[in-house]
Amino acid sequence: MVAWADYKSEAKARGALALELYAAQSTPAKGAEDVKAALADHLAYQADLEAGGNWRLLGRCPTRRVIICKGSV
Repeated sequence: MVAWADYKSEAKARGALALELYAAQSTPAKGAEDVKAALADHLAYQADLEAGGNWRLLGRCPTRRVIICKGSV
């Protein structure tokens, strides 16, 4: 098992950001029309999280599911 605290210290010493990130995959619970209806509010919510420094990356993975990476809170 990797000693993560040591690895993070070494990575930072090399100039890496060494962020602790988390990934979540999501699949819509409802149909496409419901997703479209909620999209504007959802994107505004995500923009607020990003502006607050809580989001690091948002995008799609090859399986077409959404990948959200969030920094430690």
